[in-house]
Formats: sequence, C-alpha cells, structure tokens
Amino acid sequence: MPFSRPTLTDLIDRAVADIEARLPAADARLRRSNLNVLARVHSGAMHGAYGFLAWAALQVLPDTADAEILDRWANLFRVPRKAPTSASAVATFHGHARPDDTGEHAADAC
Repeated sequence: MPFSRPTLTDLIDRAVADIEARLPAADARLRRSNLNVLARVHSGAMHGAYGFLAWAALQVLPDTADAEILDRWANLFRVPRKAPTSASAVATFHGHARPDDTGEHAADAC
C-alpha cells in the first residue's frame, strides 16, 4: 500500500478536531484563539516532517535517489562516478539521391 502524504489543510483539520475532542469547552476553530494558532503551528511542523519522510523514501532506491545519495550508493558498490567526456563520431549515409526534376531545391543550394 503506497504512502499518501496528508495535505496541510488535512493536518490542520485533524489538529483542531483533536484539540476540541480533548478540551470540550474550548473552540479551537476561532481564528485568533491560542488553540487555533497551536493547531496551525503543530500542523506546519508535521507537514514538514511528512515532507522529509517522502524525500527519505525516494532515497532508499538508487533509481529515485538524488545525485548526492546516488554517489553514496555507488561508493557502497565501489563504482565511482566517471568524469564527463565529449562524444565524437563520423556518420555515413547510404541511399538514393532525390531526382532533380521534382522542381524542389533547397534555399541554400547553388
């Protein structure tokens, strides 16, 4: 079952509901109440923690890892990263030339 990261809005709603369930006389949905601020701050921190977990889950396998983590994976198997090099080659094409009687010529042809 894949991991689904909750949105910030979902986390805020959960935190407000938890506060109201534990403090029945309080109204954590009031915009400027201390409990609403507490719910939002806690939800923001948890959203960051969930973001870190999502990033860390991608680093577990080499095909989804960032470059720095991929270098660490390569070092585990003693496969260092090669320096980049430029490629050069000669291409030869074989085929038939287009007949000249078609009336179509390239603009830069002499």
